[in-house]
Amino acid sequence: MDREYKPEDCFINKSLIRERFQNSFETYDYEAYAQKKINSILIDMAKSNCCGPETIFEIGCGTGILTSYICETYKPSRFYINDLVESAEKYVDKIIDNRYNFDFVPGDIEEVKFPSEVDLIMSGSALQWVTDFDSLIKRASKSLNRNGYLVFNTFADRNFAEIKYITQSGINYLPIDDLKRFVCKEFDLISIKSEEIKLYFNSPRDVLRHIKRTGTNAITRKRWTPADFNNFEHEYRRLFYSEKGFVLTYNPLYVIAKKR
Repeated sequence: MDREYKPEDCFINKSLIRERFQNSFETYDYEAYAQKKINSILIDMAKSNCCGPETIFEIGCGTGILTSYICETYKPSRFYINDLVESAEKYVDKIIDNRYNFDFVPGDIEEVKFPSEVDLIMSGSALQWVTDFDSLIKRASKSLNRNGYLVFNTFADRNFAEIKYITQSGINYLPIDDLKRFVCKEFDLISIKSEEIKLYFNSPRDVLRHIKRTGTNAITRKRWTPADFNNFEHEYRRLFYSEKGFVLTYNPLYVIAKKR
């Protein structure tokens, strides 16, 4: 029998995450092929279920890819936007451009105060960095109005499977059964689904550049030696090459839930 997941099972360095994402902001939009697809799916899920929300809260906006989709879809009277990196505000400010009454909420989502009386909470590719998912879901529920919606993605075990296989390191993603259990304490689960998005690169080094340019290398501060790089490249060429190039797998898990 599998033991119950506990928050301490997830080892996350928030200062490293902040640093790596801030350093990647200038290159993020160019490299974020998978994240753009993920955010497009999230907004379609929201549109199919949540009509005309007056107040929206976005968690982990980054450079504002999902923010722009939200603005194209809805006209909220109040829009709260959060990110761990304070400099994200200047990116979303350009997107909002005085069209909506918005408040930027900087800081770790596990520490900041949630807004109240929200109709829709959305988050794209951010909640995998949360250490206490159960607590976050409870706070989201308290923030939402009755019949409000929670729409987000995290990732499943196959995410960056190639990197994990070679380096033997990566995020310990929340098991899907635990995620369902936490969500269903507060919400009616409308849909949960996963997929694999395959990206292809010209070389193993290009795979590493992609990860660096999207800030998703926020796992460890350990510096690789030339031997580490050579071993990585050798193993990647041996194991993960196809006619399309060198593959990197994203494994997003999409969730939409309605507050009871």
